[in-house]
Amino acid sequence: MSAALYKVNADADAIDLVKKMPGITIENGKVKAHGEELKKVLVDGKDFFGDDVALSLQNLSSDMIDKVQVYNKLSDQSEFIGFDDGQGEKVMNIVTRPDRRAGKNAKITAGTDFDSNYLINGRLNVTNKKGNLTITGGSNNVNQQNFSMRDIFQGGGNRGFY
Repeated sequence: MSAALYKVNADADAIDLVKKMPGITIENGKVKAHGEELKKVLVDGKDFFGDDVALSLQNLSSDMIDKVQVYNKLSDQSEFIGFDDGQGEKVMNIVTRPDRRAGKNAKITAGTDFDSNYLINGRLNVTNKKGNLTITGGSNNVNQQNFSMRDIFQGGGNRGFY
């Protein structure tokens, strides 16, 4: 589906865009296409941000998207041997606009109550032809966890920002 067919705000992320597409819904934090839960987001055919589909879509700017493809991806073993073993999964592939396939993207949020409480989080993504780099961090004194241990150990790559 061509992203140009759907109007979103200038600061919208990919999740705002795909919600407007027919057949794609978000229920209880799960992204579904044609009633089946999406298991992964690919960007230009490559894994993006691990297995958290909603988080992946929140970390993509809608203005960098050219097309959205949803399909059943064969398992790695099936792709290798050329025979469908029935272990595939439904995935979404985000095709980026050619002029947005390399660059930098950053997001910083901060807050305070002007007494003694503060909260600051940030993310920097750098992408080029050689690879991708993501730096995520945060600090606070309000006992809020910035990311889970799963995020640390599973990791995930980021691609395509302006």
